[in-house]
Amino acid sequence: MSSVEVNRENADVANTNRQANLAEGYEIKELNESQKQYIRSSIPILESSGVNLTKAFYQKMLGNYPEVLPYFNKAHQISLSQPRILAFALLNYAKNIDDLTSLSAFMDQIVVKHVGLQIKAEHYPIVGHCLLSTMQELLPSDVATPAFLEAWTTAYGNLAKILIDSEKKVYQSQPWNGFVEFKVTELINESSDVKSVYLGPKDPAFRISHAHPGQYVSVLWEIPGLSHKTLREYSLSNRVDTCRNQFRISVRRVAGGVVSNFVHDNLKVGDIVGVSPPAGNFVYKRSEENVNRPLLCFAGGIGITPLIPIIETALLDGRKVNFCYSSRNYVSRPFKQWLEQLKLKYKENLKLKEFFSEESSVTKEQIVDEVMTRIINEEDLEKLDLSECDIYMLGPNNYMRFVKQELVKLGVEPNKVQSEFFGPYIP
Repeated sequence: MSSVEVNRENADVANTNRQANLAEGYEIKELNESQKQYIRSSIPILESSGVNLTKAFYQKMLGNYPEVLPYFNKAHQISLSQPRILAFALLNYAKNIDDLTSLSAFMDQIVVKHVGLQIKAEHYPIVGHCLLSTMQELLPSDVATPAFLEAWTTAYGNLAKILIDSEKKVYQSQPWNGFVEFKVTELINESSDVKSVYLGPKDPAFRISHAHPGQYVSVLWEIPGLSHKTLREYSLSNRVDTCRNQFRISVRRVAGGVVSNFVHDNLKVGDIVGVSPPAGNFVYKRSEENVNRPLLCFAGGIGITPLIPIIETALLDGRKVNFCYSSRNYVSRPFKQWLEQLKLKYKENLKLKEFFSEESSVTKEQIVDEVMTRIINEEDLEKLDLSECDIYMLGPNNYMRFVKQELVKLGVEPNKVQSEFFGPYIP
């Protein structure tokens, strides 16, 4: 290692330690009424120009702090989905500054997201500095006064303290923190554009622990030609095999997707990646109250992955499963063999109805109870038995919003529909 590289590494360590010390300095400080009014005064600006503000914030942070680059998907910056969700969060924080309890569910989702990505306390001062300096630069000088910025500094410190403490509790319960080196042990094509990747610890003495059916891991990739490592989240797509000491993730090729195309075209058995501990609250729930209650599952596309271990576990528990599975077309639909084996094994306990959005020569297979060459619609949902069942759903955001909206119209309570969003989203 050259002296320049050593100096750079020492500087990075010193900077990390400095940020960690700043994070430890966060404490809850009650906002006075004057400060709350400054926060409220931000509402019109955040409503009209919030996305412009947060877009500039991300440009500043990602341009000046390379250590945070792995945590952000460039595509989410281009589409503005990441700036939009931050603008949404800031706006609702300002609107609820007098009583933040209504944001508790949203805050819990942020904690889950941060833990899944292994966000650390030392990242919060970076975000705070870039956010406040962006406000100072972009807002009119008669708005971004010292008192205004002080109010937002205090408000951000309070928010950071809450999140850091909540995330710390979750980290303490995890089997490991950060990213452990895993080796690619097997690659299997599940369909024309879905590939399963089996991952085992590089160190054979390292043993993986149980994961709840439905959880996901974050994988740290080193892509040739990319200047920094990058993270992606993947549901564990089978019941975790602790005997074979490996996880399985399944990756759909996305047009223009840097990581997904690398996985499909270049990833090899023996390659090394970083893997976080399993995380997420979209999990199979087992209790004395629901042991005889059937499951109603909805999957759209690659959203089937976390439902594989959930459905398997429910069937092993002796529960009935009604599964509505939507795919683009027959050749892109993955896990055909798994569906066949499950249907043959559990017969009447598993009802399978498939929807293919593209017209194709689909033949009704023995394993499928019903096939539709169209998207799922209101009439399909009206025919379902919605009484006394546990509902699980995962798929594209628009798909999930439609299904949940229609289920609520049919009398299902919103909190009874268990779902999870990957990437930035607005509830």
